[in-house]
Amino acid sequence: MIKLALLQLGLAAASATAASEADYSAVKDGKLGFISMPLTRRENKRPSLRARDNDVPLYNQTSVSYLIELNIGTPEQTVKVAIDTGSDELWVNPDCTTSGSVDLEQDCYEHGQYDPNDSSTSTVTSVENYIPYGKGEVQMQYVLDNITLSDSTLEISQQIFGVAVASSELNEGILGLSYGMDVNLDYPNFVDMLYLQNQTNTRAFSIALGSKDTNIGGTLIFGGVDTKKFTGDLKSADILGPQNGEQLARYWVNLTGVAFTNDGDSSAYDMNTVPVVLDSGSTLSYLPEAIVADMATDLDGEWDRTNELYIVPCDTAEKTDTMDFSFGNDITIRVPMYEFIWEAASDICVLGAIGISTLDVALLGDSVMRAGYFVFDQDNGAIHMAQYANCGENEQAIPSDGKATDFSGDCTEEDAEDIINGDTSSGSGSGSGSGSNSDSDSQDDESGIGALTGNTGAAFILAAAVAFSLL
Repeated sequence: MIKLALLQLGLAAASATAASEADYSAVKDGKLGFISMPLTRRENKRPSLRARDNDVPLYNQTSVSYLIELNIGTPEQTVKVAIDTGSDELWVNPDCTTSGSVDLEQDCYEHGQYDPNDSSTSTVTSVENYIPYGKGEVQMQYVLDNITLSDSTLEISQQIFGVAVASSELNEGILGLSYGMDVNLDYPNFVDMLYLQNQTNTRAFSIALGSKDTNIGGTLIFGGVDTKKFTGDLKSADILGPQNGEQLARYWVNLTGVAFTNDGDSSAYDMNTVPVVLDSGSTLSYLPEAIVADMATDLDGEWDRTNELYIVPCDTAEKTDTMDFSFGNDITIRVPMYEFIWEAASDICVLGAIGISTLDVALLGDSVMRAGYFVFDQDNGAIHMAQYANCGENEQAIPSDGKATDFSGDCTEEDAEDIINGDTSSGSGSGSGSGSNSDSDSQDDESGIGALTGNTGAAFILAAAVAFSLL
């Protein structure tokens, strides 16, 4: 009976895919291959700890989230979800009444809800999954439906995602951006589907989180880069295989060095190479205890036994010092103090890194990632990095036969220094989400996401069948 139901599910997906194919082929505006989505920074009212999937926990301070807007179903229902490079599945509809506080409950409702019964293009499966987190959990049921991205009429046809049946201590859905089909999952996730349905040329996406001082300013580009959001060349760090006894593939890279730069003088910390996960879903970073203790010493930090954090003077964030993170291959991301120091409460400031034992998973969260421009390139097994800057907008697709490292930043070193020194007003703001190849110095009036041409319906049906065959 289950296999028969799943076969019927595949046929339903085939019908929806075929119906939308004409729409895809009709859009030919010459601006194909990438999708730009603006990020909205949302600061929650309390911190928590979160794990990742069902493997070794990744600790996640969820005081800050970076949200994108998705329009799901027919007619469209708008929801906001948090982007997360540390997980791999999309799910929506947390139970707002169990978010953890009145403020979080209100935030949760503001993110929107999706009801598959109100969509004529939805298929509700009988398949459920449970994801426990370090703080919070979700029981979800898999649904297939069309998803339209912000500021666009183009769809991802019949995306598989979860709709929460029950959840606790979670106030927003999550868009997992890690490895999907044939790696961590038995079905194509969001990144996979953009590629399979020809919206992107490659399974790569770039992230510029923007400054923590602005709620809008970051950009997520699937299949492309914005050369006016970084300076210098993009340089590559190889993505490592699973570490610390894990089974899941993550965005692991080698952190080869950390140094503190004060008044132009740099002092490197004594450390061995440390594999770290780049995790946009974590506010703080987690590094070996010895490194974090050295950081705290340099920044006059005091250990808070209750919260197991280092408290630092809040005026530290006003200094022009930097924490410098190196990844080999001549890659160094300089993190300014105002990005690295987290104001946890009024007049209470926290070091942007927490110490962990050598057996725990080390990760670099938003406290480091805000200072860099990162291209997560699944197809080439690398993360390409450069120093973040903001000198406007020039979004371009990564060609199917090319690499992100073919692009160089349009911003100058002076633009990057302005950011490091606390001037976050450089440039003209965030990516528009239009998907157009636009330069802020000469923008045209065209809009819309990079178009689809054709469809991989057969590939999708095969993937959908694989997704549920394990049951």
